[in-house]
Amino acid sequence: MSLKTLLFDHEDYEFDYNRDLSKPNKWYFRLQPIATLVMKIKFSKFEVHGIENVPKDGKLILAANHVSGFDPIVAAYALRNTRELFFMAKDEHFRRAYTKIPLLILNGFPVKRGTADRAAVDYSIRVINSGYGLMIFPQGTRDKQNNRPEKGKSGVALFAREAKCDILPLSINYDKSKSKNRPRVIIRFGQVIPYAELGFSEEIKSRELKDVTKKVMNEIATLWDVEGKLE
Repeated sequence: MSLKTLLFDHEDYEFDYNRDLSKPNKWYFRLQPIATLVMKIKFSKFEVHGIENVPKDGKLILAANHVSGFDPIVAAYALRNTRELFFMAKDEHFRRAYTKIPLLILNGFPVKRGTADRAAVDYSIRVINSGYGLMIFPQGTRDKQNNRPEKGKSGVALFAREAKCDILPLSINYDKSKSKNRPRVIIRFGQVIPYAELGFSEEIKSRELKDVTKKVMNEIATLWDVEGKLE
């Protein structure tokens, strides 16, 4: 069997969306020492600000800007002693062993972008209602230039409405100003936006979803502005 065959799958990964969420992922915290080593090798410095703003339990969506494929690992490491997260990732990542394995360890699950992937949506709501934190990148795709985050997709608002949960904005910045090989990472958590302040009515209205998404993206951008654009 070739290395290419081992690293690349040619079929869609059959994720179990019906898995029992009452059972904790035993590997999520056990592999923290490895995560620490990876962080030290990958980055020159790891800064976390506002960790006290993260609720230790209860339903929660964490919404962040998306700069790198490393973002889920960075976010999970930032919250390593606070709470367990789940991540939504495009299904292509689950066709490659070197991305699929880390994602599964970090509670990642696949979503087919550009489609009404009801299985992924229902699983997301179930994750939130089970008391976990669901990590979402509203931009939907990476901004490799690390520009100021502005526009986002309404999925974050839809999930918050369906699960009736709070949203916690955060920004992720990779400072390459001093070292192009080992950048400094800055994670900045904002204040929780309570569900009651999101302004949803009884009926689902597209305008409300857009307004909530804009509000969340504005909060993320405000956090991002503390560092500004990092070269």
